[in-house]
Amino acid sequence: MNVQKKIFDLIDELAEINIKDLQLDTDFRQDLGLSSLNIAEFAIAIEDEFNIRIPNEVSAKIQTVDDLISAVKGEINLKKDN
Repeated sequence: MNVQKKIFDLIDELAEINIKDLQLDTDFRQDLGLSSLNIAEFAIAIEDEFNIRIPNEVSAKIQTVDDLISAVKGEINLKKDN
């Protein structure tokens, strides 16, 4: 599964952001202008898509696309180990 591609596609779909404009260091608030509510809704969609739960202490630290990809991969790996 290509986590990065799937996340880019979800950002494109949910935030109506062209994935051509996304970079790993794209900041959800500063660069994309997403509010905390937008980010929370997006996180729920990501969790549903990957069938994972990102702990609040992890999600609170997500600022960039790369942060999100790392968090999702980490939770997928934890799920595999259990």
